[in-house]
Amino acid sequence: MKENQVLWIWLKTALNDRSLKTYKTYQEFKSIDAVFNADKNALKNLDFLDEKDKAALLDKDLGGAQKTIRLCESNSIGIVTIDDDNYPALLKEIDNPPCVLFYYGNYEKALSKPCITIVGTRDCTTYGEVTTSYISGMLAACGFTIACGVAKGIDTAALESAVKADGSAIMVLPDGLISTNYQNKYKFKNIRYNGVVISEHLPNERTSKYAYHERNRILSGISLGTIVTQAPEKSGALITANYAADQGRDVFALTANIDMVQSKGSNRLIKDGATPIFGYEDILEVYLPKFEDRLVRRAEEDLSQTLKRSEDDCFIKAEDFKRVIMKQLSDEEQQVFKLMSHREITADYIIDRTNLPVPQVLGIISALEAKGAIVSCPGNKYKILV
Repeated sequence: MKENQVLWIWLKTALNDRSLKTYKTYQEFKSIDAVFNADKNALKNLDFLDEKDKAALLDKDLGGAQKTIRLCESNSIGIVTIDDDNYPALLKEIDNPPCVLFYYGNYEKALSKPCITIVGTRDCTTYGEVTTSYISGMLAACGFTIACGVAKGIDTAALESAVKADGSAIMVLPDGLISTNYQNKYKFKNIRYNGVVISEHLPNERTSKYAYHERNRILSGISLGTIVTQAPEKSGALITANYAADQGRDVFALTANIDMVQSKGSNRLIKDGATPIFGYEDILEVYLPKFEDRLVRRAEEDLSQTLKRSEDDCFIKAEDFKRVIMKQLSDEEQQVFKLMSHREITADYIIDRTNLPVPQVLGIISALEAKGAIVSCPGNKYKILV
C-alpha cells in the first residue's frame, strides 16, 4: 500500500469524489504530503474552500482511504496518481486533470503507444458502424491505442475492432470501476489483456448528471487527437471534440453524405475547422513521421489475417465458456444457451429455433444476462459474454 495513494484518496474523499477543488488544492501546496500536513492556519486563506472543506482537510483519519485501497486490491484495480512517473503525460497538460486514476487491465501496454480517441453516436447507421470498425481496426493494427467511451454504437464498434486487431484500447468510464453492472458491461471485451478501463472516480461511485462531460475531457486529453466518425447535431461526441480543440489537440471528422442526419454534427465539425478524413491513412500520415519507432504502415491484408485469427480465437473461447456455464443452467436455459455464439444473434432467431413460448424465452434471456452468461447488444441482439 503506497503512502501517497492513501493520501490522495484521503484528499479525494475529503473534498468529494467529483469536486474540482482537489487539483486546485494540490496546486496550492505543490505536494500531497503538504496538503495532508496543512493546519488551520495554512488553509485559512484558501477562498475556494468552504468551511466544510477545511474541516474535512483537518480530519487526518486515513481509515476510509485505507479501506478503499484494500477494496481496489481485492478487485485487481490499480491506482495511478498525478505525481507518479507513469501518469499519462498528455493528460497532465489539460485544465484540471484528474489527480487519481483507477484502472483495470493492462495499463502499461495501453499507455505505451500513441493514443487516438474515437467517438460518435449511440444510434449510428450501418455506414457509421462499418467505417468506424475499419478505421479503428487499421489504426490499432498500425500501433495506435484506441480510446473510447463505453456506450453502444460507435464506442462499441471502435473498441471491439481495436481488440480484434490485436491492438490496445482504453475505455474511460463516467463512474467507478465496480459500480453497478461493471462486470456485465465491460468484462466481455477482454480488456484485461488488450487494454485498460480507467476512471477518475472512487470504485463504488455511481454516475451523475455531469459525469459524462467530466469523462469527455479525459477522453480527449489522454490522446493526440480525436476522431468523430459519426455524430448528429446534438451529441456528446461533439463535446469531446470541443474539449480536444480547447486542449490544443487535433480534431478529425469522417466525411459523410450531407443529408445523413446521424452525421450532421460531424459534417459541421469539418465546416468549423476539423480536419476531414476519408480513411485510416489520413490519420497515419499525420503521426507516422512523429512516431516512427512505434507505428508501422500495415496493408489491409494484414488486418484481414489478424481478424481471422481473432475470429478463430473467439470461437474457441466461446465454446470453452459454454462448457463451463452449461453445468450451471436449468434444462430450459441450456436449450436457449446452446444457440448462443461469440457472434450476435437476435431474440427472434432464438424464438424461431426453440419450442418454448415467447415470454419464457425472453425470461430465460434475462436470466442468462443476470448470470453473466450473455450480454445484450444493439438491435435486440445477444452474444456470449467472452
